[in-house]
Amino acid sequence: MISFRSLLGATILVCAATLASAQDFPNKPIRLVLGFPPGGSTDIAARIVAAKLKETLGQPVIVENRPGADGILAANLVARSPADGYTLMIGTTSVMTVNPVMYEKLSYDPIKDFDPVTLIGLVPVVIAVQPSLPIRNTKELIEYARANPGKLNYAAAATAHILATELFKQMANIEMRSIPYKGSASAVAGMLSGDTQVIFVEGAAMISHLKSGRLRGIAVTTAKRVTDLPDLPTVIESGLPEYEMVLFNGLFAPAGTPRPVKMKLQSEVERFAQSREGQEKFAAAGGLVAVGSTPEFLAETVKRYVERNTMVVRRGNLKPN
Repeated sequence: MISFRSLLGATILVCAATLASAQDFPNKPIRLVLGFPPGGSTDIAARIVAAKLKETLGQPVIVENRPGADGILAANLVARSPADGYTLMIGTTSVMTVNPVMYEKLSYDPIKDFDPVTLIGLVPVVIAVQPSLPIRNTKELIEYARANPGKLNYAAAATAHILATELFKQMANIEMRSIPYKGSASAVAGMLSGDTQVIFVEGAAMISHLKSGRLRGIAVTTAKRVTDLPDLPTVIESGLPEYEMVLFNGLFAPAGTPRPVKMKLQSEVERFAQSREGQEKFAAAGGLVAVGSTPEFLAETVKRYVERNTMVVRRGNLKPN
């Protein structure tokens, strides 16, 4: 029979070991996994954060792109990794809040399989069109789509971009056909080649093409204008009141990661995100907004987004590409 004293002693030993490992953390390289290819906002945010963590933690932080299946491959990998803080994931709006409501059967649970660490940043979506189209603002896009039913294809990358476009379609009462791509970079390439006419994607993925004129930006989906793209009006002010869609990037660890380890990572990322250096680096990457937050705030963000996205998916009867 196990005595209370021996049970208490074992508990103290486990707690002491956990604390010691947290104090020693990190003592080897950290993997930062994301479910999308290079070139998009998630990849850019990951590399900015990885470089800073390497500097502050004194260990390499290796960004690992595992694209495929709307981020599901990466989520599965991280969910099944040791809960020691050495394998982390950049969880996006798609992976954490759209996939769970769009896929009938999902191989990971965004709540049960992951521990939230911190909200890294918010990602404004930019609406762009082919420069050859007679469309220069949101109102003209809506009018053109209504006058030319079936003639507009939109480039669909991650499920979050599909959601942003579908919400716009529902509110504007228009039709556009979805053309699927594997990530933001390939979706932008589809626009440049002329295969699609409209795209809803983060500005970081196409800011150089917006500035060169190869693509025409017509609006941002945030409630307020984006600092790094000041000439682009919001959808709200340019033709569709009440429309707003902001994506997010968050840092997540496998469920059961020791809290001291998570809080060490959280404090480093939040300090950087709220610093002038962090704000400027994120803004320069296409209008990304560095945030930083408590784990609890990130958990609440995921909950709110799931509730909103469930409504959009059901109303549009949306299915994965």
